[in-house]
Amino acid sequence: MKSGQPYLFKGHPDWSFANEASYWVQRIQFVGPGNQVLASGDVSYDATARQVNFAIPSGQLPTDKIIQMRMMNVPVLPDEDIEANVTAVQTELANMQNSDADTSYTRIILEERIAEGVQRGRKAKDFYKHHFRTSMFSTFVEKMNALNTNINWFNPILLDPNQTSGLSIDDFGCAVSGNELFDVFDQDGYFNGDDQIKPIIRPEADLNVTQASWYNSIIYPYMYQHFPAPAQGITLSWRNPAILGNVPAKAVWLQQEATPHRLT
Repeated sequence: MKSGQPYLFKGHPDWSFANEASYWVQRIQFVGPGNQVLASGDVSYDATARQVNFAIPSGQLPTDKIIQMRMMNVPVLPDEDIEANVTAVQTELANMQNSDADTSYTRIILEERIAEGVQRGRKAKDFYKHHFRTSMFSTFVEKMNALNTNINWFNPILLDPNQTSGLSIDDFGCAVSGNELFDVFDQDGYFNGDDQIKPIIRPEADLNVTQASWYNSIIYPYMYQHFPAPAQGITLSWRNPAILGNVPAKAVWLQQEATPHRLT
């Protein structure tokens, strides 16, 4: 969230229904075309992390559809149960029995329905709504398998500005195409006004699957097995290893020529 808003959630003294909290629960709903509720579940708020927690539905949302996600205050009792606080009291007004042996008699009963306190109508009401489009694919693996990655590119960056040496650091990758790529939250993250939220997809090279075990057999034994070595005064000082890693396996990025998709 852009800023902490604990007053929207149950348990906070300024919550709208704090005085009758036992009558309410908070739920999250995922609503599809035709206002059909496709999935629902519990929702909670972590005030320390300023984070709303809920379970993402699995296999319940249709693909390639705009879905409304809404958080709601829901009454424990349905709104139509307006007699939940009403008690029936019966009083015998007359017993028209001639004798104890008379089995045919008439009893007149008065029933009063007494309300215990004031019952106000309670209806479910949303306090947050957001829309998103589901993927064309059911899983991320399906999406990645559908991408075309057959076009590779290679760009050597020569270490010697005079080009007398062929030593280089190589920039390489592959061009990706497909029917569905990535959106702005996948690829770029976003700035919420206070903090830069990291993108959902954060690539990292798998160094254990290099061709002919190139990294593990050549690079690691001669370099990263011995580096850094603080005792010998050898440290990594020109960049922050927390960003890309001591071994820069996180120096991988997605570059999309067009603007990353937003909701359409």
